[in-house]
Amino acid sequence: MSDAPVVAENSALICFGAMSFVTGAGAGIAPFAVPLAVLAAIGLRFRAGKRANCCVAAQDAALEALRASKEFDDEVLARAAVLLEDRSRKIRIEPARMVDAAEAGGAKDFDRELAKHLMRGVYFERGEEAVRRAIEIAFVTAIGTCRRHPDIDRDLTQTFLIESARSQSIAIERLEVMGAKVDEILRLLRESGALHQAEVAGVTGFAIQMLVQKIAPEVENTEQALHELERAVEIAVRVREEGRHGSNLGDFVDEVLRRSAELAAKGGYDAADDEIEEALRREAEESRAREVRLLERGVDTALLKRDAATGAKRIARRTELKLPDGANLYDALRAVQVEWFERYERDKGVNLDLEVLIRLGEIALQAAANPDERVRSLNDLGFQLYTLGKRESGTARLEEAVSAYQAVLKEWTRDCMPLDWAMTQNNLGNALGTLGERENGTVRLDQAVAAHRAALEEYTRDRVPLDWAMTQNSLGNALGTLGERESGTERLEEAIVAYRAALEEYTRDRVPLDWAMTQINLGTVLTIIGERENGMVRLNQAVAAYQAALEEYTRERMPLEWATTQNNLGNALQYLGKQEGGTARLEEAASAYRVALEEFSEEETPSYWAATKQNLQMVLKLIEDRQ
Repeated sequence: MSDAPVVAENSALICFGAMSFVTGAGAGIAPFAVPLAVLAAIGLRFRAGKRANCCVAAQDAALEALRASKEFDDEVLARAAVLLEDRSRKIRIEPARMVDAAEAGGAKDFDRELAKHLMRGVYFERGEEAVRRAIEIAFVTAIGTCRRHPDIDRDLTQTFLIESARSQSIAIERLEVMGAKVDEILRLLRESGALHQAEVAGVTGFAIQMLVQKIAPEVENTEQALHELERAVEIAVRVREEGRHGSNLGDFVDEVLRRSAELAAKGGYDAADDEIEEALRREAEESRAREVRLLERGVDTALLKRDAATGAKRIARRTELKLPDGANLYDALRAVQVEWFERYERDKGVNLDLEVLIRLGEIALQAAANPDERVRSLNDLGFQLYTLGKRESGTARLEEAVSAYQAVLKEWTRDCMPLDWAMTQNNLGNALGTLGERENGTVRLDQAVAAHRAALEEYTRDRVPLDWAMTQNSLGNALGTLGERESGTERLEEAIVAYRAALEEYTRDRVPLDWAMTQINLGTVLTIIGERENGMVRLNQAVAAYQAALEEYTRERMPLEWATTQNNLGNALQYLGKQEGGTARLEEAASAYRVALEEFSEEETPSYWAATKQNLQMVLKLIEDRQ
């Protein structure tokens, strides 16, 4: 029975942690909830006095119960101790399930039902029934002791447990989702080798956890969050390496760099950035070369802190310090913006780089010395805000983009600058169209259509054929979204006209990818009309459009776009099959869905994978019913 005390201790910790969690342990556990999931047993560390006495009593009772059973040898208890130690690190309390356990078991079986809940996730090997029974005995005994301990009063009564669990279910579910996202990002980072690189460089695991904690809540897409994290890890490694080698700018600067590198390596990004900020203040009056070097590091630490505003401010200051005598600061800031946009495109679209670009644009706008400089900065800002707004789920950035473009149009009038005016009208239409997709009603979409049609008054086919085609495609997008929200097909027919006009200049030989994109847009609208009209002509045209697009959207060149188009093709074929009778078209649809699933995966593209899998199951059911 030498391992029985370990089993009893771990069981008491887990039970007490679980029950403390649903009776107000949030304050103690909150700091660990997002980066480390919900480790309820940690709640014990933040309790003292009566609650701690209760846990000790639960431990003693569990130990006595194990000894009284007289059926567990050392091997069984050693295995139970290992499993409980592992469970204490991975425990995830699910209040909704605790409610179910309480209500299903009633007063008599509540302890046993809750014990079963706590044992979820404990993996037993075959033939380990004795191990399972030992853990269950320890759990049931510990839970009962906690609930009935005289020092607890009413805090852990069954009714209060249920009420508390219900009130916290939604919050904990959100934390669970975030915890799962954090786990997934860390797994992908480990697989990419970036985690090993950071560890070799001396960046601690806790420092990486802190980076994930900063990035995961603000970037919705897991793949994008991983991309952001990989970039942050590169910066953290660079900071660590440079902190070791020094700067040749004096002992003071080297010491600041060393301390900031050590703080960043341990996850103290705010402290590392504060270190730089303080040094900058001290060095401002001494040496331009030293300040430039510190600013370069300060950009890195600000980015590690996810502080785009401070990063942009330091970039602008560095630009000003390095500016030759007589040079124009506005022109220099514009050149830096070009460099950052090239970096954004090279790095395949890091959100933080866009944030920096926006902040640099705001600084350039303040530095503008005349109306022409001001309007060009506003136009840049509109584009950057729109690009970032498309990635985010809200509408704030898009609203700012619309305001920027509207301000530009007050200066770039049609009479004075017709082509720039048309370009801005088209950009305004794109921002309004994206806003309209996210809002109820059709006001924004109608405004988008009007902006695109205005642009076409100067973007004529004879004058600028590719810009004309681009605007026709944008017009088709706005009309198509409007048509989806209306019961008739008038707007959808207008969208078809716009897409077919675009294809007159967006030819496969000239711009193959734009041609394929427009074919897909055309196929989408044709599919909607065909479904509404219960006719086969439009659906056959949709199938032809998707098949044409797949000639350029190949799996080797654009795997995800290829898979998405295959899924859309499957939808059109499925609608055709429903109207034609027989199973030929349905079999073609099933084939399209199957090849799409070769590229979509549950881990990397879960929403696309789930939708396509559901489509495949639906069409297979139709085939089965007709055979």
